[in-house]
Amino acid sequence: YGPHGEIREEHRHIGVLPSQLTQQKSYYTASITRNDFTTWQLERSESPGVGDINLAATYEQGIGPLGTASLGVRRRSDQGEQRVFTQAGLASYFFDTFFNANVGYDVDQAENAAVVSARHNFGRQSTLLQYTRNSENYNISSSTAGGSAKNSVRSSLEKFLFLDRTNYTLSSTYSDFWNDSKQIGMNSGLSTRIGSMLLSTGLQYNRNVDEDGDISDNSLLNTSGRGFAFGGIWRLESKYELRPIMRLVEHSLEYNHDIGNNIDLASQIEYQ
Repeated sequence: YGPHGEIREEHRHIGVLPSQLTQQKSYYTASITRNDFTTWQLERSESPGVGDINLAATYEQGIGPLGTASLGVRRRSDQGEQRVFTQAGLASYFFDTFFNANVGYDVDQAENAAVVSARHNFGRQSTLLQYTRNSENYNISSSTAGGSAKNSVRSSLEKFLFLDRTNYTLSSTYSDFWNDSKQIGMNSGLSTRIGSMLLSTGLQYNRNVDEDGDISDNSLLNTSGRGFAFGGIWRLESKYELRPIMRLVEHSLEYNHDIGNNIDLASQIEYQ
């Protein structure tokens, strides 16, 4: 959003050169925010933790051929309870492949998590393989939300076609949880640009096995479009459920148009 409420959408791919990981340079970031706090609000929320101070900081240091090492700390309010997390990681480039390894630690709950990933390009095709391991009660969203997945494996494949106007994506995930349940997910997507229009479609399949061995699955088809018309931006989205029953989930049409420098007209029609 611009200074007068203007809307501009940009889609960019930012590449990281291997030489950037090995430079002897250091970087740091720091932030201070107020938890779920709205500056101008008619009625103040009385929920626990609203307005509490959140702190976050990271430091990265190039360590030569090994790549770039990082350290981080975060303090946040969870329903009025202060939680502290620390992180350490390493980003490296070997055998024409980017490798990332990160370890997180929940100071208050004494829980931990680790993520290792590898990214490799084959021409205009990009691949990713990622493994995540969480201790039994590691959960960054809330200390009372219960345990997260014990092991997770994610893979993806993406390729650009036809002068960067069309691309497809394929991805899959497998997770097993500490309560002995399992989850498998598969996604495919295709998007293309025709003039000022961007069209995309995606197919999603999920299979769940609960702790008792009972199996359930579902499949969704999503289609969307975006473009310019009469000086404004339109968006059209549709969602269909294919399994366990075939039905329309929702249709939505949105149109945004600027009227002068200080007024934006937005209209939306939704069918469910």
